[in-house]
Amino acid sequence: MSNRILTLAWNARGLTPTEKIILVRLADRADNDGHCFPGHKSLADDCGLTVRTVQSALPKIKSKGHVTINEDTGRTGKGLPNTTRANVGSPPNSSLGS
Repeated sequence: MSNRILTLAWNARGLTPTEKIILVRLADRADNDGHCFPGHKSLADDCGLTVRTVQSALPKIKSKGHVTINEDTGRTGKGLPNTTRANVGSPPNSSLGS
């Protein structure tokens, strides 16, 4: 967990309360670069939401520039966990902390 990323998430603007709590939970699970590998079910359980609510909110959070989601099917095609990056405090294509 990065306290800096978490603080930036709490200060993010333009989000609904549901989007904010999901972003804060992502930030709470993120490393110092903002990366984490949460599943929809674990996010839903952690935030007291349904999986469907999380699935609906993540694209909205992404469209507002607060997260980047890299869907990785892996070399075998079996699928790997998606990498989610909290973009709080920096533009989506820059490196946090740089």
